[in-house]
Amino acid sequence: MSSWRTGRRLFYLSLVLGFFLVVFLFFYFTIVRKPASCSDNIFNQNELAIDCGGSCAKVCPFEVSPIIKRWTRFFKISDGKYDVAALVENPNFGFGIRSLSYIITLYDRDNSIIVSRSGVTFANPKETFLVFENSLSAGQRVPVKAIIEFVGENVWSRVPAGVVMPKTKIQNMSLVEGVLPHLTAEFINESDLDLTDINLTTVIYDSDDYAMAVSSTYVNYIRRGEAEEVGFTWALPFASKAAVRQIYPRLNIVPAPK
Repeated sequence: MSSWRTGRRLFYLSLVLGFFLVVFLFFYFTIVRKPASCSDNIFNQNELAIDCGGSCAKVCPFEVSPIIKRWTRFFKISDGKYDVAALVENPNFGFGIRSLSYIITLYDRDNSIIVSRSGVTFANPKETFLVFENSLSAGQRVPVKAIIEFVGENVWSRVPAGVVMPKTKIQNMSLVEGVLPHLTAEFINESDLDLTDINLTTVIYDSDDYAMAVSSTYVNYIRRGEAEEVGFTWALPFASKAAVRQIYPRLNIVPAPK
Protein backbone atom coordinates (compact mmCIF):
# COMPACT_ATOMS: atom_id res chain seq x y z
CA MET A 1 0.00 0.00 0.00
CA SER A 2 2.79 2.37 0.89
CA SER A 3 4.53 1.87 -2.44
CA TRP A 4 1.24 2.68 -4.20
CA ARG A 5 0.90 5.90 -2.19
CA THR A 6 4.52 6.82 -2.91
CA GLY A 7 4.01 6.27 -6.61
CA ARG A 8 0.89 8.38 -6.56
CA ARG A 9 2.70 11.20 -4.79
CA LEU A 10 5.52 11.06 -7.28
CA PHE A 11 2.97 11.20 -10.10
CA TYR A 12 1.34 14.35 -8.67
CA LEU A 13 4.75 15.85 -7.97
CA SER A 14 5.80 15.25 -11.56
CA LEU A 15 2.59 16.97 -12.76
CA VAL A 16 3.34 20.01 -10.58
CA LEU A 17 6.97 20.13 -11.70
CA GLY A 18 5.91 19.69 -15.32
CA PHE A 19 3.43 22.55 -14.97
CA PHE A 20 6.07 24.87 -13.57
CA LEU A 21 8.53 23.78 -16.25
CA VAL A 22 6.02 24.63 -18.98
CA VAL A 23 5.36 28.03 -17.37
CA PHE A 24 9.11 28.69 -17.11
CA LEU A 25 9.79 27.74 -20.72
CA PHE A 26 6.89 29.85 -21.94
CA PHE A 27 8.13 32.83 -19.94
CA TYR A 28 11.73 32.32 -21.12
CA PHE A 29 11.03 31.98 -24.82
CA THR A 30 8.36 34.70 -25.07
CA ILE A 31 9.74 37.33 -22.72
CA VAL A 32 13.34 36.65 -21.73
CA ARG A 33 14.71 35.07 -24.87
CA LYS A 34 13.47 37.09 -27.83
CA PRO A 35 14.14 35.97 -31.41
CA ALA A 36 17.38 37.24 -32.89
CA SER A 37 16.99 40.55 -34.73
CA CYS A 38 19.02 43.42 -36.13
CA SER A 39 18.01 45.68 -33.25
CA ASP A 40 18.55 43.49 -30.17
CA ASN A 41 22.02 44.87 -29.34
CA ILE A 42 23.40 41.33 -29.40
CA PHE A 43 26.08 39.87 -31.69
CA ASN A 44 24.09 36.97 -33.15
CA GLN A 45 22.70 35.68 -36.48
CA ASN A 46 25.29 36.12 -39.22
CA GLU A 47 26.09 39.74 -38.36
CA LEU A 48 29.58 41.16 -38.91
CA ALA A 49 29.24 43.21 -35.71
CA ILE A 50 26.43 44.03 -33.29
CA ASP A 51 23.28 44.68 -35.37
CA CYS A 52 25.14 45.45 -38.60
CA GLY A 53 26.51 43.62 -41.62
CA GLY A 54 25.52 40.17 -42.87
CA SER A 55 21.74 39.86 -43.07
CA CYS A 56 21.26 43.22 -41.30
CA ALA A 57 20.53 46.22 -43.49
CA LYS A 58 22.67 48.54 -41.37
CA VAL A 59 26.20 48.93 -42.73
CA CYS A 60 29.08 48.41 -40.29
CA PRO A 61 31.57 51.31 -40.22
CA PHE A 62 34.48 49.06 -41.15
CA GLU A 63 32.70 47.87 -44.33
CA VAL A 64 33.14 51.24 -46.05
CA SER A 65 35.90 53.75 -46.73
CA PRO A 66 35.18 57.47 -46.20
CA ILE A 67 34.30 59.87 -49.01
CA ILE A 68 37.47 61.24 -50.64
CA LYS A 69 37.83 64.99 -51.24
CA ARG A 70 39.90 65.54 -54.39
CA TRP A 71 39.76 69.34 -54.39
CA THR A 72 37.58 72.27 -53.33
CA ARG A 73 37.84 75.59 -55.19
CA PHE A 74 36.04 78.88 -55.60
CA PHE A 75 35.45 80.76 -58.86
CA LYS A 76 34.71 84.47 -59.15
CA ILE A 77 31.56 85.20 -61.15
CA SER A 78 31.22 88.93 -60.35
CA ASP A 79 32.38 91.42 -57.73
CA GLY A 80 31.72 89.85 -54.33
CA LYS A 81 30.08 86.71 -55.82
CA TYR A 82 31.67 83.27 -56.09
CA ASP A 83 30.76 79.79 -57.24
CA VAL A 84 32.26 76.94 -55.22
CA ALA A 85 32.79 73.35 -56.32
CA ALA A 86 34.34 70.24 -54.80
CA LEU A 87 35.39 67.13 -56.68
CA VAL A 88 34.74 64.14 -54.43
CA GLU A 89 34.76 60.37 -54.79
CA ASN A 90 32.91 57.48 -53.22
CA PRO A 91 35.51 54.68 -53.43
CA ASN A 92 33.12 51.92 -52.30
CA PHE A 93 31.61 49.22 -54.50
CA GLY A 94 28.05 48.32 -53.51
CA PHE A 95 27.62 51.07 -50.91
CA GLY A 96 26.20 54.57 -51.27
CA ILE A 97 24.67 57.45 -49.33
CA ARG A 98 21.20 58.55 -50.40
CA SER A 99 21.30 61.84 -48.50
CA LEU A 100 24.78 63.30 -48.01
CA SER A 101 24.83 66.53 -46.00
CA TYR A 102 27.64 69.03 -46.38
CA ILE A 103 28.77 72.56 -45.55
CA ILE A 104 30.87 74.66 -47.94
CA THR A 105 32.80 77.57 -46.39
CA LEU A 106 34.84 80.44 -47.81
CA TYR A 107 37.74 81.79 -45.71
CA ASP A 108 39.77 85.00 -45.95
CA ARG A 109 43.53 85.39 -45.54
CA ASP A 110 43.16 85.60 -41.74
CA ASN A 111 41.47 82.17 -41.79
CA SER A 112 38.21 83.80 -40.74
CA ILE A 113 34.93 82.57 -42.17
CA ILE A 114 33.44 84.81 -44.84
CA VAL A 115 30.33 82.78 -45.67
CA SER A 116 29.04 79.21 -45.29
CA ARG A 117 26.30 77.35 -47.11
CA SER A 118 24.84 73.95 -46.32
CA GLY A 119 23.40 71.52 -48.82
CA VAL A 120 22.47 67.92 -49.50
CA THR A 121 23.63 65.66 -52.31
CA PHE A 122 24.10 61.88 -52.70
CA ALA A 123 26.90 59.43 -53.39
CA ASN A 124 26.32 56.49 -55.71
CA PRO A 125 28.64 53.47 -55.45
CA LYS A 126 32.10 53.98 -56.97
CA GLU A 127 31.27 57.47 -58.22
CA THR A 128 33.37 60.59 -58.77
CA PHE A 129 31.21 63.71 -58.84
CA LEU A 130 31.05 67.46 -58.32
CA VAL A 131 29.37 69.17 -55.39
CA PHE A 132 28.45 72.62 -56.70
CA GLU A 133 27.10 75.74 -54.99
CA ASN A 134 26.59 78.90 -56.99
CA SER A 135 26.71 82.59 -56.15
CA LEU A 136 28.02 82.72 -52.58
CA SER A 137 28.19 86.34 -51.44
CA ALA A 138 31.48 87.52 -49.91
CA GLY A 139 30.66 91.23 -49.81
CA GLN A 140 33.83 93.32 -49.80
CA ARG A 141 36.00 90.51 -48.44
CA VAL A 142 38.29 88.44 -50.64
CA PRO A 143 38.34 84.64 -50.19
CA VAL A 144 41.61 82.73 -50.30
CA LYS A 145 40.33 79.18 -49.77
CA ALA A 146 37.20 77.04 -49.78
CA ILE A 147 36.53 73.94 -47.69
CA ILE A 148 33.81 71.29 -47.86
CA GLU A 149 32.85 69.27 -44.79
CA PHE A 150 30.45 66.34 -44.66
CA VAL A 151 28.28 66.71 -41.59
CA GLY A 152 25.50 64.98 -39.68
CA GLU A 153 24.58 61.31 -39.72
CA ASN A 154 25.24 60.37 -43.32
CA VAL A 155 23.90 56.82 -43.40
CA TRP A 156 25.44 54.27 -45.77
CA SER A 157 23.13 51.91 -47.66
CA ARG A 158 23.78 48.67 -49.49
CA VAL A 159 23.09 49.00 -53.19
CA PRO A 160 22.08 45.64 -54.74
CA ALA A 161 24.24 44.47 -57.64
CA GLY A 162 21.26 44.72 -59.99
CA VAL A 163 20.76 48.42 -59.24
CA VAL A 164 23.03 50.31 -61.62
CA MET A 165 23.26 53.79 -63.05
CA PRO A 166 21.07 54.09 -66.17
CA LYS A 167 23.24 54.21 -69.27
CA THR A 168 23.71 57.72 -70.63
CA LYS A 169 26.16 59.33 -72.97
CA ILE A 170 27.70 62.76 -73.55
CA GLN A 171 28.82 63.58 -77.07
CA ASN A 172 29.49 66.49 -79.43
CA MET A 173 30.87 68.81 -76.77
CA SER A 174 31.58 72.26 -78.18
CA LEU A 175 33.30 74.98 -76.14
CA VAL A 176 33.37 78.60 -77.24
CA GLU A 177 35.85 80.69 -75.27
CA GLY A 178 36.09 84.47 -75.22
CA VAL A 179 34.31 87.21 -73.29
CA LEU A 180 31.29 85.02 -72.45
CA PRO A 181 32.37 81.37 -72.65
CA HIS A 182 29.75 78.69 -73.21
CA LEU A 183 29.75 74.93 -73.60
CA THR A 184 27.13 72.87 -75.40
CA ALA A 185 26.82 69.10 -75.60
CA GLU A 186 24.38 66.36 -76.52
CA PHE A 187 23.03 64.32 -73.63
CA ILE A 188 21.72 60.91 -74.75
CA ASN A 189 19.55 58.53 -72.75
CA GLU A 190 20.76 55.09 -73.83
CA SER A 191 18.90 53.23 -71.08
CA ASP A 192 15.59 51.35 -71.32
CA LEU A 193 13.89 53.85 -69.00
CA ASP A 194 12.57 57.37 -69.26
CA LEU A 195 14.73 59.46 -66.92
CA THR A 196 13.83 62.40 -64.69
CA ASP A 197 15.66 64.85 -62.46
CA ILE A 198 19.12 64.60 -64.01
CA ASN A 199 21.68 67.06 -62.69
CA LEU A 200 24.64 67.80 -64.95
CA THR A 201 27.76 69.62 -63.77
CA THR A 202 30.82 70.52 -65.80
CA VAL A 203 34.38 71.49 -64.94
CA ILE A 204 36.89 73.11 -67.30
CA TYR A 205 40.61 72.42 -66.76
CA ASP A 206 43.65 74.20 -68.13
CA SER A 207 46.75 72.45 -69.50
CA ASP A 208 48.13 72.04 -65.96
CA ASP A 209 45.00 70.12 -64.94
CA TYR A 210 43.82 73.02 -62.77
CA ALA A 211 40.07 73.54 -62.53
CA MET A 212 39.36 77.08 -63.68
CA ALA A 213 35.59 77.06 -64.26
CA VAL A 214 32.49 75.12 -63.20
CA SER A 215 28.82 75.29 -64.09
CA SER A 216 25.66 73.22 -63.86
CA THR A 217 22.38 72.60 -65.62
CA TYR A 218 19.34 70.37 -65.20
CA VAL A 219 17.31 68.00 -67.37
CA ASN A 220 13.80 67.51 -66.01
CA TYR A 221 12.79 64.63 -68.28
CA ILE A 222 14.21 62.68 -71.20
CA ARG A 223 12.67 59.67 -72.93
CA ARG A 224 14.61 56.48 -73.48
CA GLY A 225 16.64 56.56 -76.66
CA GLU A 226 16.28 60.32 -77.04
CA ALA A 227 18.91 63.08 -77.02
CA GLU A 228 18.78 66.60 -75.63
CA GLU A 229 21.14 69.51 -76.06
CA VAL A 230 22.46 70.93 -72.80
CA GLY A 231 24.35 74.16 -72.26
CA PHE A 232 26.62 75.78 -69.68
CA THR A 233 27.57 79.45 -69.54
CA TRP A 234 30.01 81.72 -67.71
CA ALA A 235 29.91 85.48 -67.08
CA LEU A 236 33.69 85.98 -67.14
CA PRO A 237 36.39 84.81 -69.59
CA PHE A 238 38.62 81.91 -68.59
CA ALA A 239 41.98 82.77 -67.06
CA SER A 240 43.78 80.32 -69.36
CA LYS A 241 43.22 78.32 -72.49
CA ALA A 242 40.86 75.40 -71.85
CA ALA A 243 42.45 71.99 -72.28
CA VAL A 244 39.98 69.51 -70.78
CA ARG A 245 36.24 69.63 -70.22
CA GLN A 246 34.33 67.09 -68.16
CA ILE A 247 30.57 66.68 -67.71
CA TYR A 248 29.08 64.65 -64.86
CA PRO A 249 25.45 63.45 -65.28
CA ARG A 250 23.96 62.44 -61.93
CA LEU A 251 20.93 60.42 -60.80
CA ASN A 252 20.38 59.08 -57.31
CA ILE A 253 20.20 55.27 -57.39
CA VAL A 254 20.84 54.63 -53.68
CA PRO A 255 17.87 52.99 -51.88
CA ALA A 256 16.56 54.57 -48.71
CA PRO A 257 18.13 53.15 -45.52
CA LYS A 258 16.06 50.49 -43.77
